[in-house]
Amino acid sequence: MTDSEGNASNKLHMNTFTIDRTTPTITFKFDTNVGLRGEPNSEGTALVEWEDPATNDLNGLTDDGWGPRCSFNGEEIDCASSDTRFKRGITSVSYLAKDKAGNVQQVTFRINVEVESAKAPEIAVLSLESGVEVPDGGTDDQGNQVFGTPKTVTYTVSNTGSVELDVSNIATSIPDDGNVTDVKLSKTRLKVPAKGKVQFEVTYTPTQAGPFNFDLVLNEYR
Repeated sequence: MTDSEGNASNKLHMNTFTIDRTTPTITFKFDTNVGLRGEPNSEGTALVEWEDPATNDLNGLTDDGWGPRCSFNGEEIDCASSDTRFKRGITSVSYLAKDKAGNVQQVTFRINVEVESAKAPEIAVLSLESGVEVPDGGTDDQGNQVFGTPKTVTYTVSNTGSVELDVSNIATSIPDDGNVTDVKLSKTRLKVPAKGKVQFEVTYTPTQAGPFNFDLVLNEYR
C-alpha cells in the first residue's frame, strides 16, 4: 500500500466489530401464559405479589421502560409498590428489557382477581380400625373381635370441597344374619367445614363367634 506521499507499507489495518441482534431474555418464576390469581377481600381488591424476573443480555441492559407497567381497563395504573392492591377483574402487567444495542424484549402477563367458584363438598370416610378409606358401598374389615364384648370404631369424615358439608343423618341397619347388637353412634349429624375433618364413633357388640355385619349409612349430605 502507498500513501499520497509515496510511502509504502506492507501492513493492512482493519477495524472489526460485532453487530448485536440478540434480544435480552426475561425469565419469571411462574408461567406467564397462566398469570397470577388473587382472591378479593370485602372491598373487592386483592394483594398479589411476585418477584421481579431475571434478565440476561450479551452487552448489558439500559434502564429504559423496565417495569412493571400495569394496565387496568385500558388505563395505566401504579403497581410498582409491593403493597399494591389490585381491583376485581383483569390487570395486564408488562416488563420491557432494552439492551445497549437497541434490542428489545417485552413480556406481559395477567393478574386475575375474582372470587373462586365454590367447589361442591366431597365426602371421604376413613376407618381408624382398618386404616383405609371406605368407599361408597364398600366394606370396612373389623378383623377378629371377641363376641359379647363391645367394640368402638372411630371414623373420620373429610370434606375436600370449598363449602361446608352437612351430613344430616347417620344411621345404622342390622340385617337378620348380622350377628351383632347394641350398635350405637356418638353422633347422628355432622357439619364438616370446607377442607376440614370431623370424627364420630360407632360401638357394637358381636353376639356369637363367626362372621358379623351391619350397615352404616351417611345420607343427605350436600
